[in-house]
Amino acid sequence: MMCGVGRTSITMACKRGVLPDRDDKTMDLDDPKVKAYLEAHQSKMKAKKAAATAQPFLPLEAMPGGADDDLDSANAMLDERTRYTVAKRLQAEADTRYKNTRNAQLKGVLIPRELVRRQWARMDVSLKTYFRDMPRRISARLFAIARAEDEKAVETFLEQEFTAALTSVISDASKEGLA
Repeated sequence: MMCGVGRTSITMACKRGVLPDRDDKTMDLDDPKVKAYLEAHQSKMKAKKAAATAQPFLPLEAMPGGADDDLDSANAMLDERTRYTVAKRLQAEADTRYKNTRNAQLKGVLIPRELVRRQWARMDVSLKTYFRDMPRRISARLFAIARAEDEKAVETFLEQEFTAALTSVISDASKEGLA
């Protein structure tokens, strides 16, 4: 880059005759044509930067009538080209999402929503049943272990029971073809 101008831009300007083309492939920064080109390029870049940072939409408070105006009055203030550009971008994004979803369906990557709901409902019922029955199943054994005052034995017993519950749910899921 030279003074904020890329090599390609300088080469193209030389080919078009805007800048002097020297045999040694250098630029004389004191040449009036070079100075004018660089000043014009820098002012163009400043204008682009100002346009990029400028607020494309007016805040509702700056609109006639203030923030209470409805969205139609805000849209009326936008020029037609901006609305068209935004609409085209939104349409392109929607098309891309649709194509991605369609491709995933064709590849079999997506699972039908109803199938997922049914499987989760089955797993939910299985978990609830197993954990609801757990106090009745383990109370006597837990009481006997607790009376022995062996804290580690109680912890080990409970871990075994919870592992058994989860294993049961996983085996139910595998029977349904989920795991």
